[in-house]
Amino acid sequence: SGILTETLSTFIYNFHSSPQKIIAMFGPSIGPCCYHHENPLQLKEPKWKSFIKPIDKTYSVDLWGFVQSELQALG
Repeated sequence: SGILTETLSTFIYNFHSSPQKIIAMFGPSIGPCCYHHENPLQLKEPKWKSFIKPIDKTYSVDLWGFVQSELQALG
């Protein structure tokens, strides 16, 4: 599992935090407007599919959207 799952699990199980009351902030980071890569590693991961868009000869990677989706899926 990834860092988001591990971090939230630590808060929930070790500190008895309620997932609905955890506030997550993400940044600073590069946005999909600027994160373009010729061959991003995320292409190999099915869960990234909707967060990678082809643009010219590169791909735009939406880190923000992916993290938001992962956090929402975790509760």
